[in-house]
Amino acid sequence: MAAPLAPVDAASLHRTIAALSENGSTNLEAGLVEDIAIARSARARSPDRTVRLMLFTDEQPNVG
Repeated sequence: MAAPLAPVDAASLHRTIAALSENGSTNLEAGLVEDIAIARSARARSPDRTVRLMLFTDEQPNVG
């Protein structure tokens, strides 16, 4: 996880996004599995809070 599931300041979030880099492959399924687990955990901690999942991809899933 590149950024925490909590409010962060915009500058910090922009730095985190700018630091992301490619790693040679895209395992879309593995990313979704992890993201869903994180979302479920957040929902369990705060059942009344809306939890959203956003998927950003290079449109070239090539492993998994």
